[in-house]
Amino acid sequence: MNKQSKSMLIKKGISSFSLVGNTKINDYSFTIDKPSKSSDWIYNSLNLGVDCGNGNVVYSSLMGGYGANRNNICYVHGKDKNGKPNYSNTFQIDWEDRFNQNILDNIASDCFIKVGLEKDSKGQNFIKYFLSPYDAIAYIKEHLSSDTVVRVNGNLQYQYYRSLNEIKVNKNITSIYLSKAEPKDFKAAFVQTILLDSDSIGKPEKDSNTIPIYAYVVDYVNKFNDQQIKQNVVIPKTFELEINEDKPEQFTKFTNNFFKVKKKNSVDSIVVEGEFNEGMSINTATLDDLPEDIISLIDCGYLTKEEALAKYTTGQKDRKMIIKRPYIKKSTAPDNDNSPTLSLIKETDKYSLDDLVFLENLLEKQAPEPYNEAEINKDDSNDAEWLKSLGLD
Repeated sequence: MNKQSKSMLIKKGISSFSLVGNTKINDYSFTIDKPSKSSDWIYNSLNLGVDCGNGNVVYSSLMGGYGANRNNICYVHGKDKNGKPNYSNTFQIDWEDRFNQNILDNIASDCFIKVGLEKDSKGQNFIKYFLSPYDAIAYIKEHLSSDTVVRVNGNLQYQYYRSLNEIKVNKNITSIYLSKAEPKDFKAAFVQTILLDSDSIGKPEKDSNTIPIYAYVVDYVNKFNDQQIKQNVVIPKTFELEINEDKPEQFTKFTNNFFKVKKKNSVDSIVVEGEFNEGMSINTATLDDLPEDIISLIDCGYLTKEEALAKYTTGQKDRKMIIKRPYIKKSTAPDNDNSPTLSLIKETDKYSLDDLVFLENLLEKQAPEPYNEAEINKDDSNDAEWLKSLGLD
């Protein structure tokens, strides 16, 4: 099997987030009915900040629209007799029918954006379902104010920006609900399938008290720089592990057991859970960082050392994804006695390094035949029990 066809079998796996905290809404949070400068596209967008505790404000987004001079459609899939998604039953909904309940009843739940920002007569969240982000955003704008405690769930999307040599992690909203959580329960959590090789464990970094984990994630790329890609690609992504200084032997055992790949050309897969840390990092300057002419001003008494160092001390948004542990799946025992079973989702020697296809492998080459993105990326984790355990139902 050649490399390109083998890559079709590499699935994205689980890639989800959940934010709980106070909303931070400003004049730039919503864009409503914005016309595109280059086409007939009219769109709404949402860039929502959530303070997940201790000033850790994490942003997630939603965007969608329609063409003013075209026949707009929504792409959806159906459900089986048990109500679960049926990815082989795909069809299209006319834009004008996106609120037609008779049609919506036949569409799988995961096609909708779920919004629970109103209470019913019993004080419970009243959930509204939207096929289009365009409509969901307009509704959210009318019903959400700043400093409201919410739970925001969604999917992570990884994008490579060649000009910046940077991997950007987009948090795409799939649901938002009012929450009764107290500050002690605020969180900025993710669950992610990662791929590891024999060089994934980095060297300890004393300043941050962490070990970098040089992993890979898998994501679907439709187009890159106007070139059709239309398949899953492997994207390098660095995560971090916090060092347990109090129990160094246990920490070493932990990293070796779950993140060390024994074979040189082998790639292991594991699902991990962790936290986003998107606070400010401060780079504190010292006298050694100052130019000679600035030192001269200090020596002459025209500038104090404190004033000079303050000018050279900078702060920047520090976006980290910190792995806390392997994700533990809870499910019901096969004998149906309702007793829970716990398991890790880890596969040793799942791929070889030769199986991995990176974006640069596909650029300027003929794109493969398009395939059903939802079908290739579906995962057993999409069942209701698992989503509920993740807080993503």
